[in-house]
Amino acid sequence: MRKVLLLGLLSLFAACARGGADDGAPVPPDSDEIAPAPPGRVAQAASVIYKGKPGDNVTWLNWPKQKSLSGSDWGSMLTDIENHLPASYGTTYRDSDKLTWGHETSHGIHAHIRNANYVSGKPRNALYVGGDKAALIDEPKIRKSQVAAFIPSSLRGSRYSLYVVGQTAWDDTPLYLWDEWNAYVNGGAVGTDLVDSGLFSGGWRDGVNGQLEFTVYGIAVAMAVEKYDPAYFASNVQFFEFLAFEARRAMTLYRKGAVMTPFKWAEQDAYYAKMRTSPDAAEWRAFAVRVFGEDFVNEAIFGDPLKPSEPDAGPKPEPDAGPKPDPGADAGPPTADADGDGVPDAQDLCAGSAAGANVWTYGEWIGCAAGQRRNAGPFGGADSDGDGVVDTKDLCGKTPAGERVWTYGDWIGCATGQHKD
Repeated sequence: MRKVLLLGLLSLFAACARGGADDGAPVPPDSDEIAPAPPGRVAQAASVIYKGKPGDNVTWLNWPKQKSLSGSDWGSMLTDIENHLPASYGTTYRDSDKLTWGHETSHGIHAHIRNANYVSGKPRNALYVGGDKAALIDEPKIRKSQVAAFIPSSLRGSRYSLYVVGQTAWDDTPLYLWDEWNAYVNGGAVGTDLVDSGLFSGGWRDGVNGQLEFTVYGIAVAMAVEKYDPAYFASNVQFFEFLAFEARRAMTLYRKGAVMTPFKWAEQDAYYAKMRTSPDAAEWRAFAVRVFGEDFVNEAIFGDPLKPSEPDAGPKPEPDAGPKPDPGADAGPPTADADGDGVPDAQDLCAGSAAGANVWTYGEWIGCAAGQRRNAGPFGGADSDGDGVVDTKDLCGKTPAGERVWTYGDWIGCATGQHKD
């Protein structure tokens, strides 16, 4: 009790020395003026108003059925795939193993659509996903061999040597790896459909492990593109949309098939665990989060349920939110970008973002990465005492360095006990 009384008297004495208890700023609350995590880069693509989740905005080419064949033991997915291959190919891609049949026929469809949509000087790949839908994707200007360095050692599975390091004839076609990825996903879809329909025959087989392994390789392609073809990486929305779509489709099918008796396998379960936890895969995981957002990675890749959004989780993206560039600003030419985050200095509210950080590209946190504070508080402009509150709003213009201040209200810019200017 004595200690409490003594502290109270000391506080009162200090307040009186400052000219009265009401004349000094009260203790500021813990500041919430830090940037919330921006959505993934795909969701912020400048050329689109993003709708839905990553992968929901693929531009699809309608590829209708080319024939009408059926088999009593084919199942719906294999029937779909077979009927989207032109009749002129006959039975070229068929196999006694129906998963292989679906896989190889997918390659045939890809090649046919690719050739049918050839544009001179613009190499691109075509990927058929079922349901009359195919995606055309321009080839980035990288080599397939450049992808290898972005695949963690712990995730170099049984197909790494054949497809990533091998097949050198395709080295100038990096989306060859996506062609294989999509074929494995289609083959896995055939397998899970056959099991669901009671049509699967035979014993155990490696039915869904390929699409698991190629999800790692498919994302590694994007990592290589970011380094070696940054202009493509920054602008090709179709590339990112299909990457997100395919990762979600592949991993959803994997989780479905991995518990089916014909496809269960402890080795693939261990591989899946390494994707989530292996230390050498941290950069791979971080890239996926940076590009697509943490919610997408947790839900689509790792199958975790989404957590409800916190009420104070920060501003929601709005296409027209935030400050508009001041045409009279003297912050330099509109294209100047000192921290290289893609936001011009004249608009950037957090000018010191770390290299490679995912930042808000619009709104009241434009140019800020998760956890950053705006250069001059929530209003923009000069901040002489560096307390995070712009001079024109700062009521205590000479706050000592490092002091926590009020960022709003009657004491904005003031630390504990400071007098207003």
